[in-house]
Amino acid sequence: IEVYQKPVIGIMPTGSEIVEHARDVGVGAILDSNSWMFQGLVEEAGGVAKRLAPIPDDFDLIEQTLVRLARECDVVLIGAGSSAGSKDFTRAVIEKAGRLILHGVAIKPGKPTVLGVIGETPIIGMPGYPVSAFVSFREFVEPVLATLTGQTIKRQFHTATLTQDIVSSLKHKEYIRLNLGFLH
Repeated sequence: IEVYQKPVIGIMPTGSEIVEHARDVGVGAILDSNSWMFQGLVEEAGGVAKRLAPIPDDFDLIEQTLVRLARECDVVLIGAGSSAGSKDFTRAVIEKAGRLILHGVAIKPGKPTVLGVIGETPIIGMPGYPVSAFVSFREFVEPVLATLTGQTIKRQFHTATLTQDIVSSLKHKEYIRLNLGFLH
């Protein structure tokens, strides 16, 4: 019988404004939800989630934690820090500690996704906005998990007629949230 070891996926939320518990939410604080979502999606896909508490915006601390997770895990997801803010360190940390493959993908939501490698470990920098994070997980992390666990991703497709026009820039592959109804 061929078996697969469950892949260990490191989940590393970043940002000084991100807090672990609702009791810590105050002015300027954001309750961490993405890393919990990632943990559930990883476990649903057959992986083992190694989720950390949020790491503050400290370049050296983020680098040390990311390098350690890269040694301990099969894949590492680093949450947020991938846009263009002064405290968005994901790209620079990956460039310093490993190899940056790309920063920014032509999908919407999900454009600030970062892909890199530290040693042999894939590092995926996830956007901070929850819907973008979810789309990036489905597009980039789920296929990696499927490969590591010997699974096949099954997607359902339906032909439908839109009830209103959708304005698009045609620069990105766009994911549009909608409700699907069936006529009888």
